[in-house]
Amino acid sequence: HGYSQATLSSYLDTLEASARELNSSAEETPKDLFNFDHNFLSTMPELRHHFSTPALFHPWGGDAHGSSHILSLGASRSGLPFHVHGETWLAVLFGSKRWFLFAPGDDVPVSLAPHPLASSWDWFRQVLPKVPPETPLLQCVQRPGEVLYLPAGWKHLTLNIGEVIGVGGQAPYSTQARLRDALVGLRKNPDDLLSLKGAGLAKAQMAMERGGDPADLQEGLDFLLRAAALSPRHVEISILAAELLSSAGRSQEALELVQTCLRAYQQAQDEDLPRRKRASVFVSLGRGFMAINQPRFALDAFDKSMAIDDSIAAAFHARGHACQALGQLEEAMASFNSAVRLDPLNEDLRRDREQLAQRLGKQRPGPRVWSE
Repeated sequence: HGYSQATLSSYLDTLEASARELNSSAEETPKDLFNFDHNFLSTMPELRHHFSTPALFHPWGGDAHGSSHILSLGASRSGLPFHVHGETWLAVLFGSKRWFLFAPGDDVPVSLAPHPLASSWDWFRQVLPKVPPETPLLQCVQRPGEVLYLPAGWKHLTLNIGEVIGVGGQAPYSTQARLRDALVGLRKNPDDLLSLKGAGLAKAQMAMERGGDPADLQEGLDFLLRAAALSPRHVEISILAAELLSSAGRSQEALELVQTCLRAYQQAQDEDLPRRKRASVFVSLGRGFMAINQPRFALDAFDKSMAIDDSIAAAFHARGHACQALGQLEEAMASFNSAVRLDPLNEDLRRDREQLAQRLGKQRPGPRVWSE
């Protein structure tokens, strides 16, 4: 939610500035500058003749198989927190990348579960030193010229050592495979958060594929609601469950679930988290309210985000959509204008603003120019 579009040159300039800041103070918390692009060969086709998939991965490594080509580019100490996906290969071209891996169902003790918003660097500093030696955590450092293969369904966290450039491929993760891997994890640990999330997503997808099968939908909800109860501040899980509740006609339960997550953050003392990250939580919650057709609550959440940090283009963009849903078109235009000023290269922003300008132009006589 702090994401924005930028040219490669400006992104590299930002990486260079971040490196200078880190070099000046070893204790400084880094900016989490990380780019993970699944479509870089589509957006930059001139790179195709520089990219080849290792023969070992040809069976699932080409466009015809629905797989993704990966470009990973990030600052020192940046990375992705624990997550799961389909089988993947990644080659490091520059810099070094540290990996932390768990087999399905394995994790740190519940007492050491990190904050849902913790970055890879946060986890490395605050959680890893406390992990008991018997924990089945796998680690390795990947250096330039080395290729790492990651099986599907393995949760993993990455942390860059210095600036890192990597390329690779990721196989599609079918609904059936996601459910299978999640159930393997849940048999080992019924409270494994990512396995509960994976099983819930898979069952929800199956329900949609089968025309809204109520049994699959309820099973998916059961998994996600259990995950939300275990981690009330996990915004993504709460919103996914709320969307399923809303699609099942249980609108009040959906609203209460997102409000519970909102209250958890309003009551929490998260002053040690970066301001931008705290603000992004309320952007996510606002989007959750929008997803269950509650624009008034969404607007309040977006305003809360901007009270914490008024430099996030995504907050103004989303606020504009909430204002539109409430019929506040002039206010929506003001929000879109603010978003464009903060993220001038974002084509989606400009398109939404232009569409609203056309809508407003039809409602009043005479020309009108919307300034930035």
